[in-house]
Amino acid sequence: MANPNGPIDLGRLGDYARPKHTAISFADYVRKVEASPRLARGAHARMYDAIVAKGVEGTGDNRVFGFFRNDIFGIDDTVRQIVDYFGAAARGMDIRRRVLLLLGPVGSAKSTIVHLMKRGYEAYARTDEGAMYGIVGCPHHEEPLHALPDELREALGVRVEGYLCPYCQTILDEELDGDVTRLAVERVYPDENRRVAIGTFAPQDPLSQTMDELVGSLDLSKMASYGSESDARAYRFDGACNVASRGILELIEILKTKQELLYALLTLAQERQLKAGRFELFHVDTVIIGHTNLAEFERFAADRKNEAIQNRIFVIRVPYNLELAAEMKIYQYMLKGASLGAHVAPGALKAAARWTLLSRYAAPEGQDAKFAPMIRLRLYNRDFKGEYTPANLRELRTLYPNDGMEGISPRQTLNALSMSVARKSVPCVNPIDLLSSLKGTISSHVGEEVTRHRDVLEANIAKARELYDAESEEEVERAFIYGFDDIAQHLFHAYLENAAASLNQEKIVDPVTGEDMDPDLNLLQSIEQEIDVRGEAAREFRREILARVGDLTRRGETFDWQSHARFKEAVQKRLFKDVAQIVKITTSARVPDPEQRKKIDLVTQGLVENGYCEHCAAAILQYVGQRLNR
Repeated sequence: MANPNGPIDLGRLGDYARPKHTAISFADYVRKVEASPRLARGAHARMYDAIVAKGVEGTGDNRVFGFFRNDIFGIDDTVRQIVDYFGAAARGMDIRRRVLLLLGPVGSAKSTIVHLMKRGYEAYARTDEGAMYGIVGCPHHEEPLHALPDELREALGVRVEGYLCPYCQTILDEELDGDVTRLAVERVYPDENRRVAIGTFAPQDPLSQTMDELVGSLDLSKMASYGSESDARAYRFDGACNVASRGILELIEILKTKQELLYALLTLAQERQLKAGRFELFHVDTVIIGHTNLAEFERFAADRKNEAIQNRIFVIRVPYNLELAAEMKIYQYMLKGASLGAHVAPGALKAAARWTLLSRYAAPEGQDAKFAPMIRLRLYNRDFKGEYTPANLRELRTLYPNDGMEGISPRQTLNALSMSVARKSVPCVNPIDLLSSLKGTISSHVGEEVTRHRDVLEANIAKARELYDAESEEEVERAFIYGFDDIAQHLFHAYLENAAASLNQEKIVDPVTGEDMDPDLNLLQSIEQEIDVRGEAAREFRREILARVGDLTRRGETFDWQSHARFKEAVQKRLFKDVAQIVKITTSARVPDPEQRKKIDLVTQGLVENGYCEHCAAAILQYVGQRLNR
């Protein structure tokens, strides 16, 4: 199939070419730093600036960062903690001497967060604002100011940590006659693929993994030229820690690393120094980010031998998302670019998301627990109808701090979607198909830890289906109302006219005969009773609606039937009640008559316009009709 976006612009390939490395003199670099001291800032400060450069909206606990907005969903508190860590480290506070450990269940976006930071760090260094310079030829991309004597550093007025690495010191002494001004400086472009300022370390077989993978090793081929293991030119500074100097070092499953290597990493974090070969400790500036799961961390924390290590780690919890709207965004993000080969019906991802979220809520404490899982499902999604308020959400977070630290991962939910697609004979997956597939994955795909809660997970399938049942009826009934918005708006105007007349004890004019007539109290009550508003409360409700209309009119704004949440609910219930009988009769007919066929075609057209295909439109009509006829 032809590219739907048209031919790609090959002329843009030059934008992705490796930047040219043009050397400047050491003196020129010092002058640059005098003009712009930020050139010499450390890795933590650069990471913080890279995040902030993408934009920040809001203040305090309401901040939203453009750096993460399009890729991380539903864990805003975690994102703010990560940014605050870098903000404090950027100011030179001692927290920069800690390994940043992201702790959370499998599939909670830990790796995605680190991936975004690495890519963002690379992109920022390509901008003028993020320019970074290092000594030409240095395996550590070393800050050139490390070559300045202490008294000249003070005169420069820029904070400089560390001195030349063994390689640069050897080059300076043996090849440049100790003349610092002969050092060449170049622009450094972090690039994980080329092992420049971005490094990754993953644990392997403890019997075969050695310190060389962290700090490099002796280059035997150069021993003949330099004659000594103490000559830095005969050493390969190509370990993960060397590569990550001036940038980011990612530690995958950090707590599975054997003790010897883990201590070396923590020394690098705490002392900001590295020990390699037969050389003295030397300065390495890097952001160290590890990630692990809760089970590994609990084993690690329970071992008292690890107390010293724990003191050098700054832990940020990365739970699963707990919000319905955000969970659906996660699925859409993960499906982006995928070729399912089937249509996913509206409501399918929502039904799956509800089941997934219910698995992430910690068990209620006692039979009379205040926030049952179904209540939490509403509160986390900020659905504050009825008695619940934002204060209840704050209380919920306090009572259940471990919500999101276990449960079903988004990957497992999408596995069920894939299986549902594979076994369907029609090119569409509806919510019932997906819930059935999710139930089938409980024993085969969710893992040993979660299958212990099999009964709860199966009960959650029923809860998610119950919520879908109510929404599917509303969806079909709404589609049966031709011109729903026009009808609702007409009903709204009639309500306003009659409400005003009843409160002011006035007559209204019959639009057909022009005669004066009493307000239609039956119309008012038929709407108000749908939300259980009666008696004096009904009069107050009418005053509230009229006052809201008047207030918006004075401000030049429009008030319609959807502008007031409770009135909207009342109108929907009022209209849906009128058409429920039509839905039952029309969908139950084996051979619809022409009038029924016309109504079915009409509702199908409305469903298709709302994202349904012909298959899933027919499926939801049949499903709702069967339910209404029970």
